[in-house]
Amino acid sequence: MNKLKVIFHVSETERLKNAYANINNMLKVENDYAISLLLNGQAASLVTDSPELVELAEKNIDLIVCQNSLNAHAIEHDAILFGIRVTPVGVIELISKQNAGYAYIKP
Repeated sequence: MNKLKVIFHVSETERLKNAYANINNMLKVENDYAISLLLNGQAASLVTDSPELVELAEKNIDLIVCQNSLNAHAIEHDAILFGIRVTPVGVIELISKQNAGYAYIKP
C-alpha cells in the first residue's frame, strides 16, 4: 500500500478531541503514513496548553498553527508548545498539502 497522507483541519477548540481520536485510531492500524494537523481560528488558542498536542508531537505528527490565528489571539511564538510549527497562512498550508496528495479531514 502507498504511504497514507492526510491533513486534519481543526478550527474549533472542541474539535481537537475528535481529531486526536481519529489520529490515534489511524496509528493503531497504519504504520506508513504522513499525518499533519493544522490548527487555525479559535483552535489556535490550544497551542499553549494541550496534553493532546504534546502527545501527538511525541508521536512525530506534523503539528501546524496559522500565524494569522496566533496574531488574532495575541499568542507569542515563545508560548507555543514544543513540536508545533508556524505557517504564515493556514489555508495556504491546506492547499499545499492537498496539492501534494494529502487527504483532507475536518473532524
